[in-house]
Amino acid sequence: MKHQHGVRAATGVVAAVMAGVGVPQARAAAVSVDVSQQHQEIRHWGGVANVLNIPPEVEEQILDELADMGLNRLRLSGPGSDSEEALGYGNDNNDPYVTDLAHFQFETVDLDMVRTALPLKSRVEARGDQFGSYLSPSYYPNGSTGRMAEFLEMSPAEFAENYLATLNHLRATYGHSPELMTIQNEPTSSNSSSEAQVIQRIVTVGPELVAQGFPTRVQFAEGV
Repeated sequence: MKHQHGVRAATGVVAAVMAGVGVPQARAAAVSVDVSQQHQEIRHWGGVANVLNIPPEVEEQILDELADMGLNRLRLSGPGSDSEEALGYGNDNNDPYVTDLAHFQFETVDLDMVRTALPLKSRVEARGDQFGSYLSPSYYPNGSTGRMAEFLEMSPAEFAENYLATLNHLRATYGHSPELMTIQNEPTSSNSSSEAQVIQRIVTVGPELVAQGFPTRVQFAEGV
């Protein structure tokens, strides 16, 4: 009980001091928004270019509805870390500066482009809007993609070669270059790459994007 009396006494002293210094009372504030001035613009909102196992007519209807909703950007997952698909039967030739495309397979990204990205792109542009895309592969050691191939993980140059092979394939096959890319989807979510490795890959692939004439630029990766 003595403790409670002490608290009450202290509270009374604080209240008296506040009253003595004349603390101003809170007043209602009016906030106005000038809608005629634009400070930011949201260029895109979108989703992942996944192909669903559904009838073609249903797929067409979904794409129509997505375009009507204003969805105008897609994430292309790329070949991911599954080395059997992404790189055929392994490293193409042990030389990151000479690419042998015969060893690369692009079935997944081709399917995403033909079934989802290109059809949505045509719908978006028909509405007079700008379509956007970004390339962002996943490497989940304990997930659906599997761990990044070791030679990619250990060599920034090999990683850059793999990434640039995908970008060159998209440009040569579809005339399409993603405007943005991330080194790795959700790199902080149980992935095998360290921050230092991600930084080194950015440093390695960045100049090659410019040298090979790609408009693609590196963006911050998604994080969870």
